[in-house]
Amino acid sequence: MNREKKSEFIRKSLLNAAGVLFIQNGFEKTKVDDIAKKADLSKATFYAYFKSKDELLDTMLLLQLKEVNSDVKKLIDEHIGKRNCFIAICKMFVEVSRKNPVCYRRMLDYFGISYDSSTPELYQSILEEARTLNNTLYDAMKKYGLTKLFDENSPDKAVFYLWTSVTGIISIAQRKCALINALYGISGDEFLNFAFTQLYKSATDEE
Repeated sequence: MNREKKSEFIRKSLLNAAGVLFIQNGFEKTKVDDIAKKADLSKATFYAYFKSKDELLDTMLLLQLKEVNSDVKKLIDEHIGKRNCFIAICKMFVEVSRKNPVCYRRMLDYFGISYDSSTPELYQSILEEARTLNNTLYDAMKKYGLTKLFDENSPDKAVFYLWTSVTGIISIAQRKCALINALYGISGDEFLNFAFTQLYKSATDEE
């Protein structure tokens, strides 16, 4: 294994180990020592690749955003119909929240933050990737006629309305699943399907 491949292997090992531990123990309770041990590496090696646990999490977030961007574009290109595409995109964020909840919450923290030339490079990359996602979602909204959510000249506002609606629905489904079942006799997933469908109906220009 050459030096470049070895470096990438170590970096991925640390990211994978952290991902497992963040899910098991949460971000705050996971220590750098734990991550290094899980990856069968030393603490010194960790700091050779990441300045801190926060930087590692932000690196995970950047990778997650790139994956989300790619998946959203694929869904749009599949021509599965605007209702199906809209709900599939919403469910994709549900899956991110379930598979990588720490990274998902970090994504919410970054939403709407501005940056300039003095912003560290990693954070600029995250925010630029988030901007790309915003633009992709806005273009999809225009393409599929979800015009009731937005002003033609305000993509940021359009995506903000969509984003807050989708994440709010996800939050309620996760936090109040037992209550939803007790009151209405439906599962969390059934509630998500219903809520996303109603959101679609409220946004589309279909008669």
